[in-house]
Amino acid sequence: MGDISHDRLVLEAFLSAQTRAKLPATEIARFDQAAALQARLTRPPQVLVAGEFSSGKSTLANILVGADLMPTGVLATHLPVVEFGHGTQDHIQAAWWDSTSDLSFLGKDMEVLLATAPDFVRIQAPASLLRQVRIIDTPGTGDPAILKDAVHNVAKRADVLVWCTNAVQSWKESERQSWSQLPDRIRARSILLVTHMDLMAVKQNKDRIFNRLEKLVGDGFLAILPFAAPLAETAITAGEVTDKVAWRESGGEALIEHMLRFADAARDEAAHEARVFVADALGDLAPEPLDGADAAADPPLLTVWRAQATSLLHHLEAGTLEAEDRLRAATSGAIALLRAAVGDRSEVGEVLDQVEAHIGASSSADLPDRVLRALLQVGRELAHAPPGAT
Repeated sequence: MGDISHDRLVLEAFLSAQTRAKLPATEIARFDQAAALQARLTRPPQVLVAGEFSSGKSTLANILVGADLMPTGVLATHLPVVEFGHGTQDHIQAAWWDSTSDLSFLGKDMEVLLATAPDFVRIQAPASLLRQVRIIDTPGTGDPAILKDAVHNVAKRADVLVWCTNAVQSWKESERQSWSQLPDRIRARSILLVTHMDLMAVKQNKDRIFNRLEKLVGDGFLAILPFAAPLAETAITAGEVTDKVAWRESGGEALIEHMLRFADAARDEAAHEARVFVADALGDLAPEPLDGADAAADPPLLTVWRAQATSLLHHLEAGTLEAEDRLRAATSGAIALLRAAVGDRSEVGEVLDQVEAHIGASSSADLPDRVLRALLQVGRELAHAPPGAT
């Protein structure tokens, strides 16, 4: 996975410079798109585990994040979507798709939580895998309509899909219908996990089962993998692998490798979308990272940057700048990039402080195209200059 800090920084600057409630209707969609991209770049990639009832998906989720975390005594079809994230707090949260306010409940009393009718539930777990991805478990059902409703909101936010199918009756027509109605983006980054591979009849017919699946699904999945849950359960404790051989033989190792690789690809895809968005929203004002060869070829830049900053300050003080509403975000992004680049070089930090103070106090919305373009250009070069170049 590439470095996404630059893309996240520019998006954060774009969002922090605006207030959604004050935007005209024509700008809200763009703001929401930026917020969605920022979320994808900020949070761990989300892996959606889906499938019909008795497909083994909740067992898989428990194995990955810790077998004692999923509540017992509640029918699987009555559970909402469950999101597992990394943490150690002993509580669960009720959450809703259209709200940023969650309700926390001490302990793991799912019955009390369900009385609030949440859209989904958040549970924390200390498993190391959850430092890299979030696992989202969906309700098990054989009803395509119910499954579609349960998965739809999650699928729009997920980065990777693991679809569990029972090897005894793998890839039924009802599964195909449910899967085909998911967003193209998530289906394009999906794994078909064939569960119950520990059953003797399944072991004896493994080749036939997989040949059939390959014909049925074609290239619809990036990978078709076997998984034997009972063996995996012996190889992992509280989300941590304790028997590498058994974990490999169960199919768990291959699953995690594919899952993380596809999650990295999803993150890189989000970073690319962010760059396209910024280029479209801010034109060529958005700074772009330089590669090593370009950075190494650059001459010393600090003197040049000081000249640009001095010019900027002069125009700000003279009040000769034209207003450009969209430029404050890009300016903030450039300043943040420069701060990260110059580190403890106090003379540069002092000039940055002056620039930021004048921008904040300016009555005009932002900076003119020509001055900001120069600042961003020098900033991106300085940020990628080799040590000692400044």
